[in-house]
Amino acid sequence: MKHTNAVSHFSGNHLQLAEEIGDLYYDSLADLFSKLGEKLERDAASDQKRGRIKLSAELAAAADHLYAASEKIAAAWLICKLFVSDSDLHKDNYERLLLSAKVLAEKAHAGQLDKTGNQYINHPIAVMQMAEPGIDRIVAILHDVVEDSDTSIEKIRNIFGYEVAAAVDAITRRPGEEPAEYYCRVRNNETALRVKHLDLRHNSDPERLALLRPDTRSRLEEKYAKARQHLAGN
Repeated sequence: MKHTNAVSHFSGNHLQLAEEIGDLYYDSLADLFSKLGEKLERDAASDQKRGRIKLSAELAAAADHLYAASEKIAAAWLICKLFVSDSDLHKDNYERLLLSAKVLAEKAHAGQLDKTGNQYINHPIAVMQMAEPGIDRIVAILHDVVEDSDTSIEKIRNIFGYEVAAAVDAITRRPGEEPAEYYCRVRNNETALRVKHLDLRHNSDPERLALLRPDTRSRLEEKYAKARQHLAGN
């Protein structure tokens, strides 16, 4: 690993660099903090392999702090961007918001496996890739976060706004909820309905189902068929 005392192509001191970074739009700043967190996570993994356990733990903790800062700054951007003229807004703001959603989803699903034994995060990523660019992709990558982790809908609302939170909330099952009640709520939110259809399409992928035991495959095929009926209002 190459360590330096300065940033290439920047001639100022660290205070000046901090000022330059601080002048970024908050969506860009959130993206930067997220990238720094990813870098520290890679460093932590590398140091752990080398037996530097204490250093690895400190770097991992620092990465978590950066992710948390990134989420708070992204939430601040949702407020301050209302006061920024359309001509000043970054054209790629959506991509930055989507990146924040990916980071949150990856942390929420870390260590989780699906029924095939693969990393669970692969499923929301696949659903996201099937969705149209825009809010659908953000909701797609987040669609299981509240249901399958300790992430609250309030956190989703604070970071991504009410429209995303409403769709994620609609697609999130409640404990003990009857299927008819659940699918009625999904149908009443257009974004949630589109994402749920994609969710079922990926879950019903023959190649994915082929990895399961025959009895599990049959049970899930029946479950997904009933789900499609519910989504159609039948």
